[in-house]
Amino acid sequence: KITTRVTALSVGVAVTLVAAKLVAWLLSGSVAMLASLADSALDLAASLTTFFAVRYAASPADLDHRYGHGKAEAFASLLQALLVAGSAAYLMRESWNRFT
Repeated sequence: KITTRVTALSVGVAVTLVAAKLVAWLLSGSVAMLASLADSALDLAASLTTFFAVRYAASPADLDHRYGHGKAEAFASLLQALLVAGSAAYLMRESWNRFT
C-alpha cells in the first residue's frame, strides 16, 4: 500500500514538472528547455510505468499466473530503458536540426 502511495506521489510531481517546463519551452523555444522537458516527460512515463507495474505485481496469483505477477516490474524496467533510448534519439534529431 505504501509503495502505491509513493509511486502516485512520484507521478504527481512529474506531471507538475512537465507542465511547468512545457510552458517555459513554449515561451522560450530553447533547446536546453526542450531537453529538460524531454527528461521530465521521460520521468513521467517512467513514474506511470512503475505505478501501474507495482499495482499489477502486487495482485495475487491466479490460474494464468501461478507464481504471481512479479515479472511486471521487470517488464516495466525494459519499457523505461526503451523510453530513455527514444528520448535520446529525439533530442539528437532536434539538436541536429538546430545545428544545421
